[in-house]
Amino acid sequence: MARRTVQQRAARILQRSDPDRWKYSAALREIQREEEEDPGYAWRMVRAEMRERVQQRDEQG
Repeated sequence: MARRTVQQRAARILQRSDPDRWKYSAALREIQREEEEDPGYAWRMVRAEMRERVQQRDEQG
């Protein structure tokens, strides 16, 4: 199953909860908290940073 995007996850949080309690930024913070609890999160961030560096290098060279 494909991973949902951050926007899709935030929209789901907003749909299932009290609208006065949740704002979009609060939903994004909740997703960030969930992501940080995932043991693979740090490695995914490192890989994303490495991909970005390679892309920048390729664009410059």
